[in-house]
Amino acid sequence: MTQRQEFQTLQTFNDFEIREYAPCVIAEVRVTADYSVAASAAFGSLFG
Repeated sequence: MTQRQEFQTLQTFNDFEIREYAPCVIAEVRVTADYSVAASAAFGSLFG
């Protein structure tokens, strides 16, 4: 992960740009369970 993701400017307007960013994965955890259990387990895997 870099501080700045690579992108291509597709269109430029007065106050904003439309950008296309290269694909990247920031964090991913796979958990099989009911939502409330899975959310807690996934959070714990990432930050516990």
